[in-house]
Amino acid sequence: MAFLRPLALAAIMLLIIGFIHSSFRDSLPMYAAEFSEAMMKKAAEEHDICAFHYKDTPEPEAMAPSAVGFDPNFAELDQVAKRHAQGMKLRLAHFCDLVGRNFVHLGFTRGDEMVSLLVTERDAKAMKNGSVPADDGLRAGLQSALQGEYRIAVYQTTKQVALVVSRFSEAENKELAESLAAPVSAYLRRLETRAQHQPRLRLFAEN
Repeated sequence: MAFLRPLALAAIMLLIIGFIHSSFRDSLPMYAAEFSEAMMKKAAEEHDICAFHYKDTPEPEAMAPSAVGFDPNFAELDQVAKRHAQGMKLRLAHFCDLVGRNFVHLGFTRGDEMVSLLVTERDAKAMKNGSVPADDGLRAGLQSALQGEYRIAVYQTTKQVALVVSRFSEAENKELAESLAAPVSAYLRRLETRAQHQPRLRLFAEN
């Protein structure tokens, strides 16, 4: 029966290793999961509706008050995006909730095609697994999907999701996302970090 001891010890060691691995895995921050099909579908619907109505409108002078009222962080979003628009013309900059989800919508034209930069809340409904990641979205990088005739490329921050929607090829849409959504996400991430630290700074100043 002595030969059973090594087997028993090996089994115990496997159980210990499995427990440690599981505990370590569960203790890691949950990084960005895939986005939900529902959110991607609504982004495509939002783009489709507004592209039809705003494709030939003059450039707006500023972000719509409704967008700024929804979140003051969006006040300069049009200017941030325009600096990286690679010659595209801004056609709309507003808050929209026509498809059952809130979007701040910046629409650009590239030739005869509309390109949408949509910003929406990074909530449970935006994520495929129904859980909001605890990180700032930076590690997730660029994610992409095909929704009907539209290509969608996505970046995210702690609180927001920035999507670029177009009918261009996957490579072209990714390039547009890297040009538009990446700097917009970085801008929002800085504002979110600053807001997160402000209560601590006030507390430090009061003490």
